[in-house]
Amino acid sequence: MSILREEPRNVRAFNGKAAAQAWRGNYYAAQETYQEALALEPDNLDSLVGLGYAFTWAGDNAIAEATFQRALQISPQHRDALKGDAYLQLWSGN
Repeated sequence: MSILREEPRNVRAFNGKAAAQAWRGNYYAAQETYQEALALEPDNLDSLVGLGYAFTWAGDNAIAEATFQRALQISPQHRDALKGDAYLQLWSGN
């Protein structure tokens, strides 16, 4: 992505790239990209929630749950983190 070449610390651009990877079914690539974003901003809620979904869709439910919980520790009422955690519980049969 040209934005990341021009702005290699642009967390929002990393999140956009990761979301596109996940929607194409490239969950492991998305996980890596979200982790790059989190290396720049460890408490970025959009990155954490996106990473949680990428782990969920890849079937890594325990890591997904820990990731959503980390987001909720930062912001206990974060709607997207609450929703992601609820979907994880539903999809995993819990």
